[in-house]
Amino acid sequence: MEAPLPGVIVESFAGPAQATRWFVAESLVLPALLAEAVTAGLDRHVWLLGWGFSEFMQRRGPWAEILHVQGIALGAAERLGDELAAARCHNSLGRAHFRLGHDREAVAHFERALRLHANFSEPVLEAHVHLGLTVPLSRIRPGRELGHAVRAMELFRQAGDAVGEARALNNASWWRAKRGEYEQALEDCRRSQRLLAEFGYAQGEGHAWDSIAYVLNAMGDHAQAVVCYERAADLLQSCDDLHAAAETLVRLGETHVEAGKAEAALDAWKRAVECYEAVGDANAAKVRERARALRNR
Repeated sequence: MEAPLPGVIVESFAGPAQATRWFVAESLVLPALLAEAVTAGLDRHVWLLGWGFSEFMQRRGPWAEILHVQGIALGAAERLGDELAAARCHNSLGRAHFRLGHDREAVAHFERALRLHANFSEPVLEAHVHLGLTVPLSRIRPGRELGHAVRAMELFRQAGDAVGEARALNNASWWRAKRGEYEQALEDCRRSQRLLAEFGYAQGEGHAWDSIAYVLNAMGDHAQAVVCYERAADLLQSCDDLHAAAETLVRLGETHVEAGKAEAALDAWKRAVECYEAVGDANAAKVRERARALRNR
């Protein structure tokens, strides 16, 4: 982005909590601001605003609103003829469609982003697209997801992005676990966790602990899986990644059910509902129904 014009005061924040509060407040007027910018013909500002809010909005998860905002941003990028900006927007749209359960639409946006990236040398941006593609692709064309995770690792390594490479390693370990390659998966996600802890990247480390827990549970070590799920949930909640924290707590509850600990499962699912409700996610109702069914057994 270009330097601010004279007289413009750039916001500064004392820490993540203050930054989050700013994003929460400003996101309320974002759709109206984008509409005004489109009317004024400020297309560069439009797509940059959409991009600037994308990470925050994905953590909070107003998915329908993300589709609206990123759709406006994509239109602006296309009017500008800015293919790299369009690729960013397609990536964000893919993630929102995935969260809404629109797997085919998600895959279409991710694959469009990859086709656009073929015209550029932006390995980090392209790697993120490969990672986003893995889950929805696994649901409609299973068997290719591990290849995309490995490709993401290669691209992060090419760019010298050690944090990204560690995240992609964790993603690949998840898909290895899904294929039953538990020993290799456990080794890889533990290595990912250690690296991400060293880098101080709490969100990524939380996801790695979640993977470790999943593998341990699949291998029959329910007690250690519980410990790892709790660690994952704590880390994810600490960095305001409430959707991921909720998903971890759902899996924690499932682990407790497998171990015959209904009360512990209900507590985990109660916490999952609280996380989902904090971001207005409809999955809260589904988890409540599972808890109700467990109580009525």
